[in-house]
Amino acid sequence: MGCDIHLFVERRYKERWVPVDPPRGISEPYRSGSASRDNLDWGDWDLWFERQDSTIKQLADSYSSLERIVPETASDWSFGRDYNAYGQLAEVRGGGPSFLPRRGLPPDLSPQVVDYFYYRPTVGALAGTLQFNSDLHSTHYYTLAELMAVVRQRATNRRIIELVEELEKVAKDYKIGLEDVRIVFGFDN
Repeated sequence: MGCDIHLFVERRYKERWVPVDPPRGISEPYRSGSASRDNLDWGDWDLWFERQDSTIKQLADSYSSLERIVPETASDWSFGRDYNAYGQLAEVRGGGPSFLPRRGLPPDLSPQVVDYFYYRPTVGALAGTLQFNSDLHSTHYYTLAELMAVVRQRATNRRIIELVEELEKVAKDYKIGLEDVRIVFGFDN
């Protein structure tokens, strides 16, 4: 049985945290599971404007800046299975010690990410209460500033370096500081 990471990126927007959608390649502009994504390319502009959840449609409809667009749901960034990176991030599956001791989930998670890590039972004694997803373990988070500091201090895994590079793009695209971008993650078995 393997172990997978479920990693989300958040950014600070208007004094709260909001999720950031993962970067999409030209061949995969829609969320996974979209029936038409395999046949879509950038030349199919009509399809971009037909989809209600299309970021391009949201921008065109609202004439809004990128900073103002907040996804309705959080999307897991596809980090890939890399036990050495898991160890460096959270002392999971070897490769440690981790950069920082595990802290669990931050208390100010975006509601969209809360929906991934927690659920509300609809029946029974716990109905309506917020319950942690027991399939997950070893939750932790880092700001981009924290990750950049440890990457500079010691050699790290290639996947972690690539993640930091993507997070730097997030900070640049949204015109925010290194403390205003973070990763939040947990593992399953």
